[in-house]
Amino acid sequence: MGINLSTKCFNCNKKISKEEPICPYCHVVQRNKFTNEELFDYLETDFPTKPIGYEKFTSTKKIIPQMNYTKWLLITIFTFGIGYYFYLVQSLKHLNDHWIYPHGSYEIATKVDIFTTSILVITTNYLSLPLIQYFRYEKLRRHLEVAPSQYTDLNPLINGKTFFWYNSIFVILFSGTIIMLFFGLASIIADLYFENFSVLAIILFFVASGIIFVCCLIWLIKLIKYEIEWQTKFNNHLEWHKQLIDSLKEQV
Repeated sequence: MGINLSTKCFNCNKKISKEEPICPYCHVVQRNKFTNEELFDYLETDFPTKPIGYEKFTSTKKIIPQMNYTKWLLITIFTFGIGYYFYLVQSLKHLNDHWIYPHGSYEIATKVDIFTTSILVITTNYLSLPLIQYFRYEKLRRHLEVAPSQYTDLNPLINGKTFFWYNSIFVILFSGTIIMLFFGLASIIADLYFENFSVLAIILFFVASGIIFVCCLIWLIKLIKYEIEWQTKFNNHLEWHKQLIDSLKEQV
């Protein structure tokens, strides 16, 4: 009596070989009969995906420049904060451009919507900073967590939610400074038109504005520390990509 090497497809009920994990008639995977490894090995015979040797490396169109945060910080100071928005949009653009480098399918994309970000910066000024910084920090942090160059990184970036609240506190303090200063100036104008207007109120508004502004500066130093850390890690990652490209070029 011969050995029966055939079985029936559970979907179309036609006879197929016991060694075929995919029915040749209805193309349905014969689940519960083969492991994922056996299925991949079967597909590999007709649809090979494993490279033989290495493929010729094609270089990217451009090298993403590394930004110097200290230079941009000085520009920000001398332009009364305007320069920072140029730095912010430029760093987000570099996050987008960085994705033209070779990446594995498992790596998380760093792409962001530059158009929407630019509109937010133009229309809302510093009020949109928490939201923009959330995406900026979270995109890079999640990417570096699985990036090959970062396996030895023992000091990961803080998560986007934390930096969102850090920036929200800064927005509140800066807004408080402007509000108190506005009321102080309004009090001076009121004193010119109304008799017996309280001079004490004028002093209190300006003192409150000064105290809140000092707190704002102290908090800003904390944010600058994280900004330097972000830019440093991104620069190191770009340098790793550049070194990898150079090494692949040498192999070609």
